[in-house]
Amino acid sequence: ETRGFADHVIQGVKRMSGFIKALLSYSTVSKPDIPAVPVDLEKIVKEVLEDFHFKILEKKAEITSDPLPRVAINAGLASLLFQNLIGNAMKYCEKEPRIHISAVRQGKEWLFSIRDNGIGIPEDSRDRIFVMFEKLPTRQKYPGSGIGLATCQKIIERYGGRIWVESRPGEGSVFRFTLPAF
Repeated sequence: ETRGFADHVIQGVKRMSGFIKALLSYSTVSKPDIPAVPVDLEKIVKEVLEDFHFKILEKKAEITSDPLPRVAINAGLASLLFQNLIGNAMKYCEKEPRIHISAVRQGKEWLFSIRDNGIGIPEDSRDRIFVMFEKLPTRQKYPGSGIGLATCQKIIERYGGRIWVESRPGEGSVFRFTLPAF
């Protein structure tokens, strides 16, 4: 009984630690002293995939990418953006994840897409997923802080872009966002 209680406390501490880290990440997005310089997003994505190496092997994920541009964004925030979006694509997938990242220039901005074959998002929940602490009813099956996509939105909006999702439950999602071209 004591061991069960201790395990419960340890799990609670781990969840709280993850929550605090997510809140700290969210709070750094608003710092005015974060410089935006041209960043090679191919390099950023490669580093994120290296960080996810063991998770990719564990989930037998296949992650592909078209050539990605350089954009004016803080490298740390770009990394956080792709960590959240790629991490969610793997997390919310009940089969071997298939994720594809692409970017297309449209006038004065780049349109990015991160396509997955995950569980998808019901239409009535698509706006809520970008609200801090909002999670879909899958909270028990897919634990998390409910801060990741709110952080992504804050990063994108900081640079004058927008983010949205297109999805079919059971078929996957496509997260799209824009960033200014230079």
